[in-house]
Amino acid sequence: MKRLAAALAFSFCLPGQTVEPEMTADRPGFRNSTHLVGPGVVQVESGLSLSRDHVLAVEPEVRIGTLRWLELRVRAESVVIRSPDETGLAGTSDLQAGIKFPVFNRIRNTRVVAILKSTLPSGHGSQTTGGYEPGAELIWEHKLTDDFSFAGTWNLTRIKAERFLWQKAGSVSANNSFGNGLRAFAELYVISPKEIGAGNDWTVDAGVMRVVGKFLMLDLAAGHSVHGPTDWFVTMGFSLRTRVPFGH
Repeated sequence: MKRLAAALAFSFCLPGQTVEPEMTADRPGFRNSTHLVGPGVVQVESGLSLSRDHVLAVEPEVRIGTLRWLELRVRAESVVIRSPDETGLAGTSDLQAGIKFPVFNRIRNTRVVAILKSTLPSGHGSQTTGGYEPGAELIWEHKLTDDFSFAGTWNLTRIKAERFLWQKAGSVSANNSFGNGLRAFAELYVISPKEIGAGNDWTVDAGVMRVVGKFLMLDLAAGHSVHGPTDWFVTMGFSLRTRVPFGH
């Protein structure tokens, strides 16, 4: 019975394969892409961000395609380059490892993928939580035309500080392509709670991406809080893709 259930689950996932033939990335913005990078592909994504508290940080991520339905991922939310003394921030945040896989692709022009992830207590003392923070993310996208789509995500993470707490987050975005590799998005997302003891944090952000050739994408985005602690950020970055053949 268990083998039959596994076979059914596997066959259900196969139609949901979402390997992207064109260059896409999980940045910028809060929502990740509904596409996998594909077998034998290694994609490095990173950005430089500046926030209201004048913290300048890098946001590195590496995505590795192993199978048509499985992507391995590792990222750091921030690697602090410069910060005011009063923030007390330095070094690298906890690394986050995860896998990405398709879930559903039965409805025309609609894709759903999932990410299972967990932070590892590996960061600088000013950023680490000192424990593992497992979580899951469900990402969807529905194309209305060849160039325009709505998308969103729902996250659930078990965060650790003085005590454990389930943190929920969600987003919705509108995305448009303008030809010649130019894309844009506008997004609204909420994190609840942003920190233990805090309330909901609502933010709007928008950005543009420019695909250069087949293996490079540049991006620029900015966001501002609309409810909760006043905050803003500006980020610019790149995504670089290469293919590493497995075997001969």
